[in-house]
Amino acid sequence: MGIFSTLASLFKAKNATSDQAWRDGYEAFKEGSRLNFERKPQEALVQFDRAIQFGFVDVDAYAERGSCLQLLNFDLEAIEDFDAAIAFDPTDSNLYFMRATSKGSIGDLHGCVSDLQEAIRVAGIDNAANRSHNTHAQEQGYEDISSFYRMRLLGAEMDLEDQSADEIRLKGPGASLGPDLASRCRAKARRRGDGA
Repeated sequence: MGIFSTLASLFKAKNATSDQAWRDGYEAFKEGSRLNFERKPQEALVQFDRAIQFGFVDVDAYAERGSCLQLLNFDLEAIEDFDAAIAFDPTDSNLYFMRATSKGSIGDLHGCVSDLQEAIRVAGIDNAANRSHNTHAQEQGYEDISSFYRMRLLGAEMDLEDQSADEIRLKGPGASLGPDLASRCRAKARRRGDGA
């Protein structure tokens, strides 16, 4: 009977520790959200890192940290966070839009176009997030969020055509500048110095 009571005590202690860590993570997330709202992305990023480290992992934690990383031009890590946020909620069109923006910043124009197309498709899903995005877009003078995404898609497709024309002009048919551009952007697109 002694081993079972010892195991039960250890289980309770572990749960109490993990509950406290989650609460600490939630408090860090709330502080990060406040700082993000105040347009202090560097300070907010520290709090979002803490929140996720403590186990407060959800769509909002990754989406908000991704937006901070994006504002600070750490686009490769922002893409990773938007990937995680999309895994939590694949029906929020803005997550695809945000990831498209970072992909465009690192020169992944094909990925940017693909994500914008997915944002348009997902915007047709009726849910609270997309209704909120529609309201915001309408306040900005757009018909709905899809019309905003379509406008951005048109620009991204034009950028992709320009890149393709440059590739042919500079290197010949079948050449590609895209990966070279992404490689040049890679070092400054991460906050970690290891390039990983």
